Amino acid sequence: MGAPKVSWCTNGGNRRLVPTGLLLCVVVSFLGGGCGASPQAASDGGGIARLTVVAKQYAGYLNTHQNHPPANEAEFKKLLTDAGSAILKKAGANTVDELLVSPRDGQPFVIEYGAAAGRLIDHGIIAYERTGKDGTHLIGYRLGYVEAADADKFRTAIPKP
Repeated sequence: MGAPKVSWCTNGGNRRLVPTGLLLCVVVSFLGGGCGASPQAASDGGGIARLTVVAKQYAGYLNTHQNHPPANEAEFKKLLTDAGSAILKKAGANTVDELLVSPRDGQPFVIEYGAAAGRLIDHGIIAYERTGKDGTHLIGYRLGYVEAADADKFRTAIPKP
C-alpha cells in the first residue's frame, strides 16, 4: 500500500499538502453532493431521517431528565411540539403525529414510555419500525443513529416484552 495521494493548496501564498481524497470530499460537499452519503438514506422514503429525529429528541429528553423517559406519548409529543417546526422539516414531516409514523411501513414507530421503556433503553434502543419494509426494520438508537436491520439482526437487537 503506497502513500496517500496529496495535492497542494494555497491560502494567502502559504502552500501546504492536503490529501487528495479530503480535498475532493470538500469540493463535492460544497457543490451539494455530500460526502459519504448513504444511497439507502436517500431512497428510503425519509424513514431514516424521521427516526433519527425521534431518537435524538427522545435521547435529549433522557439526558435532561436524569435518564427518566417521558411518562407517556402525550408528554413526548409535547416535547416534540415545543422543539418547533425545524425538527419536523428536518424529518420531512408536517405534524408531530406524522413524525411518529414510519413512511416505509405506514405504521407508528414502536416507542415505549414510563417504566416499560427500560426494556429498550437498557439495550440502547429508542424506537423501531413495527413492520419494516423489504425484509428490514429501522432501529433508532440512543446515540442518535439509525440502523437498517435484517430479520436476524432485528430479532437479536429487540428484546422480547
